[in-house]
Amino acid sequence: MLQELNKQHMPEISDAMARANEMRARRMKLLSLTSESPDRSPLDDFDRAYARPRMWDQYGDKHRGVCLVFDRAALDAAITASLSPLGLLWSGEVTYDNAALASAVVTANELRLPPGRDVTEEELTMLIVEHLAEHQKVLLFTKMADYKDERELRYVVHDNTEEPYVWADFADALHAVVLGEAFPDDKVQRASDAAIAAGIAIRRMRWGPYGPRVVPIE
Repeated sequence: MLQELNKQHMPEISDAMARANEMRARRMKLLSLTSESPDRSPLDDFDRAYARPRMWDQYGDKHRGVCLVFDRAALDAAITASLSPLGLLWSGEVTYDNAALASAVVTANELRLPPGRDVTEEELTMLIVEHLAEHQKVLLFTKMADYKDERELRYVVHDNTEEPYVWADFADALHAVVLGEAFPDDKVQRASDAAIAAGIAIRRMRWGPYGPRVVPIE
């Protein structure tokens, strides 16, 4: 009898969870960056955030894109000032923990819903926010250990709107632009002019037998 009762309520729970996941995805915006260790040697080009060939290939349009170099403290202050008024804001470095993700299957990944009745959209929004506040570390800032070399830094805002994006002012936190080695030659001058007009440095990535280097624009 209990088994039959559970079967009867499964569609309702499934529908509510589907609604919750859809609302969570639409009403949260995420900024993902990569960081570098503060203990890095100034001479160690291999450990710079822009000197990661897999990242260029996977996220930098196969070396055709650009890497924006920000001052972390200045960027944090600017983004916090821009996004805090919009809603709940979380930020921090991602940890890479397979065990934490495995345990989240029966904890953080389950949204507790009021038993025996449907929930309104307002109630569901409140439940989502409360759930995120309680489990934000594993839900928003934990990934599989395979990603650990990305050293990801995230900003996540729940603005509770259907808009696909929010705008954040990075003020004077942008210090340089590094063009990928395969950045289109016919766009280099335009990128250089824009960087000079903005008062920031611009360099180009080169890969050679002695490792990664950034060189002046030719």
